Amino acid sequence: MHTQFVGGFIPSGENEVELISVIVQLERTTTMKQSVAAVALSIILLVLIGSLQASAEDDQSCSNASLRGSYGFQISGSIPNVLAIGGIARVVFDGKGNFTQTDDVQISVSGQAPIVILDRPGTGTYTVNPDCTGSETLNVGGQVHHSRLVLVNHGKKIFDMSSDPGVVLTGVGEKQ
Repeated sequence: MHTQFVGGFIPSGENEVELISVIVQLERTTTMKQSVAAVALSIILLVLIGSLQASAEDDQSCSNASLRGSYGFQISGSIPNVLAIGGIARVVFDGKGNFTQTDDVQISVSGQAPIVILDRPGTGTYTVNPDCTGSETLNVGGQVHHSRLVLVNHGKKIFDMSSDPGVVLTGVGEKQ
């Protein structure tokens, strides 16, 4: 008796049992290889998707619209002929390049009692670049001040510093 097998016939008997055993082992090996390949492919896809998401987050660009809403600021530094200045401000950005603010500052002048100025209003403009850096111009108390800024944590926090010569003034703002 002969058994038909792909590619021809094989004789029955012990050889048939051996061949069936080899076929079963090949099927198990193939199934195992397919399982290992499927797991490896799944891992590769997960890593790829994760890196694409991280890359998309890293590549997120900023614009004026990234700076919108009210922020609380802490201000500190020094100005020529003034020993120190410190204060707080509430700044409201419109997402289109304009802002309003109200600040409270304390100024220490050498040899004099500190000067406190409360509820000082101001207005200004700003520009945010795609790399989340930018600049702003503030009109307050009859003076114009220029600053550089950087947005962090998708615009939830702002670091800024004066870019006017001789002025060392920094601020940190957090979205309210």
